[in-house]
Amino acid sequence: MDTIVHFSEKFRGEHDLAISLHQSAKADVVLVLGTSMNVQPNAVYTSRVFKNSGGRMVVVNLQKTPYDRMSAVRVFARTDNFMRALMEALEIGDNFDRSFDAIYDWQKLEAQRAKDKKDKEKAKEKKKGGSSFFSFWSSSNE
Repeated sequence: MDTIVHFSEKFRGEHDLAISLHQSAKADVVLVLGTSMNVQPNAVYTSRVFKNSGGRMVVVNLQKTPYDRMSAVRVFARTDNFMRALMEALEIGDNFDRSFDAIYDWQKLEAQRAKDKKDKEKAKEKKKGGSSFFSFWSSSNE
């Protein structure tokens, strides 16, 4: 299951929201990667870790965030570099399940959205009668 909320992505519904709130309040550690943590209400979900006695937040981002002072660990780094180093330190290396790639699925979704937008623009142009050059050319050659 994809548990990442990518930029411009929304929760899929109330069920995801409820699970996120419950899990973040129950977590020992919340790892926050690559976000300014300025977009509300999503930014406050991770702070619910503090409701858990001893809960900690780790923030990895190139820019400062409003949660930097509250985090147990604050790393100014690129998330890919941080995760590579973390996986190496944990001796995970490349030994993880790649059968599901959320980024790949997200890229496919973005490509489909771009295609849909282009198709919609073409349909709109066709409805208007084509571009002005082609409308002019076809009317002058009739």
